[in-house]
Amino acid sequence: MPTGPKYLAWLAMRAARRTYQLGRDSSRVLRGLVRTIRWAIAPSPPAAGLAVLEGEALARVGMPAFYRVRVHNPTATDQALHVLVTGLQEAVATPEFQLRWDVTLRAGESADRWIRSTWRSDGGFLDVPPGDTRPVWMVSEPWRRWVVEAMLIETPAAGGRLQIGGTLAR
Repeated sequence: MPTGPKYLAWLAMRAARRTYQLGRDSSRVLRGLVRTIRWAIAPSPPAAGLAVLEGEALARVGMPAFYRVRVHNPTATDQALHVLVTGLQEAVATPEFQLRWDVTLRAGESADRWIRSTWRSDGGFLDVPPGDTRPVWMVSEPWRRWVVEAMLIETPAAGGRLQIGGTLAR
């Protein structure tokens, strides 16, 4: 094992480098830990956004299917939201429906919109909630999958996006 003065100087430099790196890494870990604790303790400010997207998991092509979108404003001021609702079938390039809903919510207010589609390139908002939305038919064989997505547009800071999916039958 070498013990000369050059070797001892090299060992001292190596130890100094490791001590410096350890201190630097420790400070980074500590800063990250402080940010994490601050994030967990201090809540983020409330923001208006999407609250609910729901619908039956099974839909039959040609029969009406209903989906509900709810937005909520927990803030103390009025908020304008622009919601885009898109319905897609698996293996179909174009959307079955794409609807835009512009709503202004007062402080603490929620709003619902119902969507009706038969999954034949149609879809529209209803003026009143539908009655009983349970399907009155039995599924014999699944055909394709469907996806309905609601997202906030023109308000990227809110970043709201909800998505649900289910099965289509013929």
